[in-house]
Amino acid sequence: MMTTTNRKWWILFTMCLLTVMLNFDATAVNLAIPKIAWKFHANLASMQWVINGFVLFGALLQIVGGRLGDMYGHRRIFIIGTIMFIAFSVIAGVAHSEGVLIFARMGQGVALGIAYPMSIALTYAAFPREQHGVAMGFIMGTMGIWLGIGPTLGGVIIHYLGWRWIFYVNVPIGIFTIILTYIFCRPGQEIKKRQT
Repeated sequence: MMTTTNRKWWILFTMCLLTVMLNFDATAVNLAIPKIAWKFHANLASMQWVINGFVLFGALLQIVGGRLGDMYGHRRIFIIGTIMFIAFSVIAGVAHSEGVLIFARMGQGVALGIAYPMSIALTYAAFPREQHGVAMGFIMGTMGIWLGIGPTLGGVIIHYLGWRWIFYVNVPIGIFTIILTYIFCRPGQEIKKRQT
């Protein structure tokens, strides 16, 4: 039988999976830029938007994402944001022009802005107040580790599988994240936490 203690750690693990995807894409893509530019015969200014589009829209949409979570439920918006991230990752992977790739990266940024604030809200809802620091430490630690691992793992993937697989790897991780969210995150859990 699933206990509250077990559930909260599974929720934290699920939120860390999102952090893995976001930080891997934020770092590994940098290594792929020369190959992508050669493939699309693109200039440096265009390729800069492959990076900046993701970061810019991710930063701009976080306030909007937080508000959507308050209005419609953090679990629901988290799942929607994760589905969007998977979808735009596939579009980025199959892109055959720089314009489509830039569009997909901006879409990934929008998904980031929607999903990431929800991961913090769901984590806080799962843990008692006195353990919020520990839980956030795990998320920040995961972020730091994957900011370090991302370039190395990205280089291996680019070398052996090709740059498109930097985006394709998000599909199984994202699907696994959604499944775990459905299993362990109760709808309306964050509302109940606020009322106690």
